[in-house]
Amino acid sequence: MRHGGKLSFGEFLRDVHLVVTSPAHRFAVIQERGASWGSMVLMVVPTYLALNFVGGIYFARDPFPGYSFIPPLIAAAVSVFLKMYLIHICALLFKGRRHDVGRHDAFSALKVVFGYTSVPALLALLLASAIFLLIPPEIGHLLLNVKAVAMSVMVAVIVALFIWNLILVVLALRTVYSMRDIMIVVSFILGSALMVVPAVAASWIVATPRVDFAYVQPILSGRILRFLASDPTSTISTNTKIGIHVDRLAYRLRAPERFELVAFARSQDAKGNRGNGAVIVEGGAGVHSLVSWDDRESAVGRIVGLPGDRIEVVNGNLRINGQAWDERYLAQEYRSSSSLPLKSLGPSEYFVLPENRNLIDQLKNDLVVDRDRISGREILSRWPLGWWSFRPTAFLQPQPKSNTKMERP
Repeated sequence: MRHGGKLSFGEFLRDVHLVVTSPAHRFAVIQERGASWGSMVLMVVPTYLALNFVGGIYFARDPFPGYSFIPPLIAAAVSVFLKMYLIHICALLFKGRRHDVGRHDAFSALKVVFGYTSVPALLALLLASAIFLLIPPEIGHLLLNVKAVAMSVMVAVIVALFIWNLILVVLALRTVYSMRDIMIVVSFILGSALMVVPAVAASWIVATPRVDFAYVQPILSGRILRFLASDPTSTISTNTKIGIHVDRLAYRLRAPERFELVAFARSQDAKGNRGNGAVIVEGGAGVHSLVSWDDRESAVGRIVGLPGDRIEVVNGNLRINGQAWDERYLAQEYRSSSSLPLKSLGPSEYFVLPENRNLIDQLKNDLVVDRDRISGREILSRWPLGWWSFRPTAFLQPQPKSNTKMERP
């Protein structure tokens, strides 16, 4: 049933269907055909969606139309090829001296079938997306009311998907390597585990700290907020934590720019003073800090003042060097009438205001941030999935209110 490496779209869909219903027979057919593009699609697409934020690294806005689609695709392709190659190397080590298939031929054969083992992950991704888009967002608070049950169901689903994936891996790799099933399982697990090394290395470029939800609540889409709120009408608890992606590459190559959202370390005074309303994070650093390379408590805010600037806020209106600015990126419900006295910034100081201006009083000891406390730029990439995660206002640019400077009252 050899087709010279050709695969039609109809055959591809049939392969996916039969991998679900009768995988033991279908992997042999897929391997005999020898076409790899279907396998590549099934591997790259889920990884591409998981790495969609990569398009926002370094550039706040696309340097040319369509740019943000390209870096995630490159990162996804590199990731899946590296994972396959690590599994391939582990399989060759366990295979020993049985060289019935050459190394290059074996890797080519692995590319043909390995992508179809990710069908469980792809189906789970489609199901999660359907739930997120189609089910009323108010269901989020119902899930929180039965948190223990929801977590138990989630763990059970994850375990079932992992076992299903492992079975498909064994069936697929049988067509490539002449070795016992247990060795196939060990090769797959060990090769996948070795992906931790490049993942840790990548954290030098993108950190993933967890911050208090209150800092990022104003920039997240309403649907995400509704899924995470404790009830349909409540605001997010300040104890809720959320992981964010922080671009650490940009500020190694250039200085922070005005109106960029940044992550920064809370000052010791702010973290240690419970009386000023600051949120205190308890507990050890753990594995998360190992990957993020930073165990300091982080906050998120927008740079409004650069070194040497004079900054003040009068009745909620921002003034930079006497010039009033229209902060269009602020949603109406997060504006405040608070005032801050004039502050002149030193050579390495930045003035950072929270997106939720109601937090100004809580962060009053952290509004002036030294350069060495800024860990990176919060990645706000509109495409391909930024429109799903963030409010439209988060992407707006501020404008001066007039061409003349305003005198302070």
